[in-house]
Amino acid sequence: MSAFAGLEALLRAAPFGMAPEEKTAALLPLLRELTAHHADACPPYRRIIDSTAPAFAEAASLADIPYLPVSLFKHRRLLSVPEAAVRTTIMSSGTTGQRRSAVALDAETARLSARALGAIMATVTDGRRLPFLIIDCPSAVEDRSAIGARAAAILGLMPFGRDYFFALREDYSVDKAGLAAFLARHRGQDILGFGFTFLIWQYFAPACEREGYDLSGLRLLHSGGWKKLEDQAVAPATFKARLRDATGLSRMQNFYGMAETPGVV
Repeated sequence: MSAFAGLEALLRAAPFGMAPEEKTAALLPLLRELTAHHADACPPYRRIIDSTAPAFAEAASLADIPYLPVSLFKHRRLLSVPEAAVRTTIMSSGTTGQRRSAVALDAETARLSARALGAIMATVTDGRRLPFLIIDCPSAVEDRSAIGARAAAILGLMPFGRDYFFALREDYSVDKAGLAAFLARHRGQDILGFGFTFLIWQYFAPACEREGYDLSGLRLLHSGGWKKLEDQAVAPATFKARLRDATGLSRMQNFYGMAETPGVV
């Protein structure tokens, strides 16, 4: 079985249904084969492997598979497909003045990433396409050729939603009339929501406190921005309590993803 066929088999399994030892046994041969594939197709990666882990083919555990520092993607464009096969480039969020990582995706990698996210999201939405409240502004997803972390998350989740509504205007103020209409259309229904944590805290939560929106039907996913909130001494429990008290929202899940590992949540 090829590595890609093996990945397809894993993606057909329940994402949280395998015991750790069973998952390790399935992943180890696939990762050895994928490492060899990328080393053969990407000479700079081959040089790294030859100098750090030349015996990876005999790796007896996941810890023995060679790893790359994610900062490498800030300085090198690593490709194991021809440049013409690159479908899009994901840019890490970074902070002001920081160099951002750039990770190129071909069509097959993008497809597998979508499959992985789809399997995880089915555990959140029960396999349904829910009305989708996006706590961001429309411009976040306008450039599809080199997308940032916010756009990657929003676009990745869009196939699991419907009747998309962007809650923020371009100045990050809340579209109060639009939000009220969206909530009225879906009163009594489950709603899928997503936003970057710092956007929700800084812009959305204050508006919710002022306007008294009922978000008790919302299933909120949020990601990113904890570093910004830690600078304000905002703990996860504080974040949840504020939204719960302001809106009745009780279903909140924080997830962590990295541009350097697309599809891994």
